Amino acid sequence: VGLPLMQLSAGGHHAAVVTAHGTALVWGKNETGCCGREYPKELAVPVPVKIPSENQSASSPANLPFTDWAIWNNKDGLVAKMSDDVAIQDVACGAEHTILVTRSGRLLVCGSNQRGQLGADVSKVPTATTVVPVHHPSG
Repeated sequence: VGLPLMQLSAGGHHAAVVTAHGTALVWGKNETGCCGREYPKELAVPVPVKIPSENQSASSPANLPFTDWAIWNNKDGLVAKMSDDVAIQDVACGAEHTILVTRSGRLLVCGSNQRGQLGADVSKVPTATTVVPVHHPSG
């Protein structure tokens, strides 16, 4: 991939990695949407996962690559980095699903939910072909 990798997880027929910058990349069989997208049904190379943002700002500067990035001023000058609500810090792959945790603690899931493994009501979410947040009790 050419990026510093921090974590790797392998599922039944798919895998995911997390880069040092907080990007999640997935590849493999995607029959159930476990790669965070409906199509294609198989990914031969790692592709970035699109993470839904809670805090996208319309005031993001035009020179940033994505609207969910922010600028901080540190001792070396201005630094651009992903917002904590979309930057991934942890990933786990199951047989046909993927679970992601952002730096801000958001729980995101995709793939098969046939046995409730996504933490969502099976009757409402039998399968998630895109990455969706799961609201867990706080405390």
